[in-house]
Amino acid sequence: MANVLNTDTVYAWPLDTGDSEKPFRAVTVLRIHPALSPLAAVRAFIVQEFKANANPAKA
Repeated sequence: MANVLNTDTVYAWPLDTGDSEKPFRAVTVLRIHPALSPLAAVRAFIVQEFKANANPAKA
């Protein structure tokens, strides 16, 4: 596989969507910079979601 990142850890958690038909979404973040800890992975996800929602054309 081309462009495979070298990591041995993936952070994952369920995210409540507020939608009764699909109540949860699986979030996964590879352990690479800047997500080198569980807390940093959550922060990186929040930043990505904020940016995607601020500019829907780039999502």
